[in-house]
Amino acid sequence: MRCLTHITLVTVIQFIACYLASWGNAETIFMLFFIVLWQGLFIWLFSQIRKKRNVSDEFKFSKGVWYITMPVSSLLSPLLSLMVFIIGTLYELRRVSGCVSVREWMQSQVNEQTNEEMGKRSEQARHGSSHP
Repeated sequence: MRCLTHITLVTVIQFIACYLASWGNAETIFMLFFIVLWQGLFIWLFSQIRKKRNVSDEFKFSKGVWYITMPVSSLLSPLLSLMVFIIGTLYELRRVSGCVSVREWMQSQVNEQTNEEMGKRSEQARHGSSHP
C-alpha cells in the first residue's frame, strides 16, 4: 500500500511539472507512463533484493529526495524533476542492495591487484632461492 501511495505521489508531482511547463498531452502521458513503469520496475527489484536477503518487505524511501527535492525541481522543469527522480531511484537501489561506492570498488580492485603482484613476487623469490 505504501508503494502505491509513493507511485501516486511521484506521478502527481510529475504531472504538475508537465502542466506548469505547458507540455502537450502526448508528452505528459508519455512522461507519466514512463514514471509509473520505472517505479514499478524498481519496486519489483527492491522486493527481489529484500527476498534474497531475508529482510522485511517494507521499503522506506529517502524523505529528503522524495518530499523536498522532487517537488522543488518540478517547479523548475519536468526534465529536471525526471532527472532527480531517476537519480534518487538509482541511489535507493544502491543503498538497498548494499552496493559500495565506485571509489571503494576501485580501491578494492587496486588492493587485489597489489596483493596478486606481491604473491607472484614472493613465489618467484621462493623459486629463485631454491634453484641455485
